[in-house]
Amino acid sequence: MEKYIYTPKKELYGKKIYIGNLDGEEYFITPIKWACGWYWGGVYLQGLRPETEEILRGRQRESEPEDFGLEIPSQMTNYFDKDKWLDDLEEEWANHHDIQEEQEREGETYYLGYGTHTHCDSVLLNDCKGNYKIALKKFDKLVFTEEQFNKLIDILKRFYSCKEGSQNNKKYLKTMEKAEQILKEFEEFTDQFKRLPTKEFWTTN
Repeated sequence: MEKYIYTPKKELYGKKIYIGNLDGEEYFITPIKWACGWYWGGVYLQGLRPETEEILRGRQRESEPEDFGLEIPSQMTNYFDKDKWLDDLEEEWANHHDIQEEQEREGETYYLGYGTHTHCDSVLLNDCKGNYKIALKKFDKLVFTEEQFNKLIDILKRFYSCKEGSQNNKKYLKTMEKAEQILKEFEEFTDQFKRLPTKEFWTTN
């Protein structure tokens, strides 16, 4: 049976934007990827944790070999230079934090490292039921007005509904064309928001 292939005009739509705070993390919607393997559309949320270099270096030095699954045999303890091991570990603070963004806050640089990576629909459509009042209770802080939130939910619902189309049906091409038009709306929607949180939304306050 023939399979229909749709070629999108772009592979990436929208920009990364800050949307609010949840469980102590600062949350972002990432650009939507047209093709994302097994998962339709790749609409994802990132939860990032802001920390200073000083804090992150200190946290590395609090580590123990056992934290990394290292067991030092008793006969080898005299040969294990823990101070050197901690020095090396400290220098890996940035990689260990998996930095995604950085921002100056009150004259100090904060590094936003990976905390949570999840699907947008699982939080906004399932947990929040696509309802603004529920979202306000779910999130510690939310950047959207009710009108903005409802617009985003409308875009997501219409976009997700397009995944039901079968590539064996010629209507698939029309469905994908519709999906790409919806992504253009998403791109316009994200243009009005900032990439990073403003001071009143910092979890570091």
